[in-house]
Amino acid sequence: MKKTLLACTLILALGSVQAAEVHCEPAVSTAAFVVDVSGSMMQELAAADPVATEKREAEQKILLARKVLTELFPVTVKEGLRTSLFTVAPYTNQLPLAQYSAEDFAKALEKLNPRLEAFGRPTWVGTRAQDRFNTAVGASQAVILFTDGGFVKKVKDPVETIKAFYAANPQACVHFVSAARTEAEKAGVQELAALKACSQVIDLERAAKDAKARADFTAHVFPENCTPVKKAPAPAVLIQGVNFDFDKDVLTAEARTLLDHAVEVIKTRAPDERIHIVGWTDYFGSDVYNAGLSRRRAAAVRAYLISKGVAASRISDEGKGKSFRYSNESKHGRWQNRRVDLILGDGAVVSKDAQ
Repeated sequence: MKKTLLACTLILALGSVQAAEVHCEPAVSTAAFVVDVSGSMMQELAAADPVATEKREAEQKILLARKVLTELFPVTVKEGLRTSLFTVAPYTNQLPLAQYSAEDFAKALEKLNPRLEAFGRPTWVGTRAQDRFNTAVGASQAVILFTDGGFVKKVKDPVETIKAFYAANPQACVHFVSAARTEAEKAGVQELAALKACSQVIDLERAAKDAKARADFTAHVFPENCTPVKKAPAPAVLIQGVNFDFDKDVLTAEARTLLDHAVEVIKTRAPDERIHIVGWTDYFGSDVYNAGLSRRRAAAVRAYLISKGVAASRISDEGKGKSFRYSNESKHGRWQNRRVDLILGDGAVVSKDAQ
């Protein structure tokens, strides 16, 4: 008896299933970080904020931009993106489009010089810079532009620059990390962001200090396409060990214990999985009598499962009469043949101990 109980327990273990999985892939494969290094970006953020209500340590916009870039870049490594780094005003290609390590990117960030002259270098300088920007950044699907919106439109209208960029690169989306402080600067950044619905804007200082806001921004800029993984059905399981006394169709205490274990396994499997119950007898008695006895044994197991909450619509049962799987010449073999088998799924997985 103990051996049969152990065998059934081993079979039941094969029936467990894992939770459904989801497979996610990056929706973008290329990204360009573009940093405005015009004169206004060399200014201190606190000093440039005319409506600051609290005293805070002054920080250069360009240094805050470097800090945020350091926080954003690891996402591109995790997603396996090809990345580039550019500056505008003046235009410089700091890192061409490729895959980089965090160390390589950190070295490139050191080149963002916080000691550049703050005057005489307006943003978006001339048609030549625009053409270079379009050519170099155009291969990227996600463009993250760090700027304070201090545009000098009489030199070159940034709206026209971004419009031309979108016309040449319809797959791209420009997002903004904004150091804008005056209403005019904020309006300038929002005007650019409004050119395409996918654009996201985050305040530079908030991006530097608010991890949740930065994570939300990152999720928008580097979205993922996720699809449920179609998993193969759980392997079919044959449960044995539900045995009966001679000429009886009443469940023994041991049989009820095994069926309680079976119910727990059934609960872990697909809720619409079919359960087939097959009753057997030993070889004593007529074929007609044993056919009826095997059906009653199967019906007893069906009724027990239903009483434990298994939906009746999932269960089918039948009696097959005499069994010769085990020797009918021995008492133990005849006891093994007086059984009910439970088949979960379309086939059977049987341990050697349960053959």
